[in-house]
Amino acid sequence: MMKISTEEDWSEFKRTGIIINYPHVDLIKKKVTATISIEEDVKMTVIVDLNLNVVSKNGNIDEILDILPDDDEEYYIEVIRYWAEMFINNNIADPKAYFDSLT
Repeated sequence: MMKISTEEDWSEFKRTGIIINYPHVDLIKKKVTATISIEEDVKMTVIVDLNLNVVSKNGNIDEILDILPDDDEEYYIEVIRYWAEMFINNNIADPKAYFDSLT
């Protein structure tokens, strides 16, 4: 946990445990699978099919929205779609290796 101080008030930042993973990228079919989890508990699986311009969802992220009420389901879908397009357009088949290379 980290605290940031200004002269008048404090902000406290805590780890939420919310994770978006990209376990499967199919560069040929232009499909990306993502999961939205709290720690290890998958709440929603999202499949972005860029060939068909279709997003499929399975699950519910209400528990996540309770933790971060400023975000909504559409926000998470937009983030996943952005990364799906980035992976496909840049021929990134292993998102974990890509993100690891950035750190």
